Formats: sequence, structure tokens, C-alpha cells
Amino acid sequence: MQAVIPEARELAAKAAAEGRKGQADAVNAVIDSILARPEHAWYLAEKAAGAVPAKTH
Repeated sequence: MQAVIPEARELAAKAAAEGRKGQADAVNAVIDSILARPEHAWYLAEKAAGAVPAKTH
């Protein structure tokens, strides 16, 4: 999953840069809501430790 999140964020950033900010924001909101779930606490812990790239939006 770690590779999927940065890739999805990158695609959302590209969409925003191409004028599709609403769609990019929607994608990022879905990602954020999924990562906020308790079963993804490990991801947030790795991100806080600097082991996961920061968001691109």
C-alpha cells in the first residue's frame, strides 16, 4: 500500500495542475479518510517518523 498512496497523491497533484482541482481534492479527501481509519494507524506512525513521503497537495 505504501507505493499506492504516493502514486495516487501524485496523480491528484497532476490533475490539479491541469485545472481539475475539484477532482484532485476529492481524491485526496478519500485518501485522507481511509488513512484516518484505525487500521491505518501504522501508516500515520511511519509518516510521522519520516518514513513515508509527505502529501503533495
